[in-house]
Amino acid sequence: MFELGDVSHKEHREILNKLALISMGEIIMVGEEFYQHKEYFQNFRFFKSTEDLMKWIAKHPSNNSSILVKGSRGMQLEQLLDHL
Repeated sequence: MFELGDVSHKEHREILNKLALISMGEIIMVGEEFYQHKEYFQNFRFFKSTEDLMKWIAKHPSNNSSILVKGSRGMQLEQLLDHL
């Protein structure tokens, strides 16, 4: 979503609004654009960067979980796979 330019902020907020309507376990969002909305979505966990999330995962391993990893290529979320 790095390519969205002026509408990026609005589109990131719209994704958060839609996720808030879905009943599922923990929702983790990564990136500066999502992080800007953290005060409005206190049930979600936000990280500024993939590196920050990797550090958190190291301290909070996930067992017996289904995990959807989806992100812009620029976020390089594939780095998380070895840590999950």
